[in-house]
Amino acid sequence: MVIAYITDFFFVEEKKIIGIFRREKDNRHVIKELIVKFIKDLTNRYTSFIIMVFVILILSFYYLVCFNRVYPKTQMEWLKSSIVIMIFINIISVLKCLYEAGLRVLSFRFKSERLYKLSQIFD
Repeated sequence: MVIAYITDFFFVEEKKIIGIFRREKDNRHVIKELIVKFIKDLTNRYTSFIIMVFVILILSFYYLVCFNRVYPKTQMEWLKSSIVIMIFINIISVLKCLYEAGLRVLSFRFKSERLYKLSQIFD
């Protein structure tokens, strides 16, 4: 939930852009002003996102260095478990994509709206 909130805060919503064009479709001058304001806001969001990621990376690196200095004999075990976890997460992502794609192909083949809705569970 926290990650979803952060991504919603930092990244652009298409609905916002579409809303600007729908509200002001007759007045090009207002659209231009709103788009310029939107681009400035977007630039500020991306800049703050890059700064936040950089700070998190520095803190993570500091934590890793401290951890490895305190527990020097556990470095290899920690590295092995990290690699296993990353591989496991990637396998789960691939299986999720295969599940969704398979159900969507079946829903189009059998013209079943229920199968299509079932494929959207993980979205």
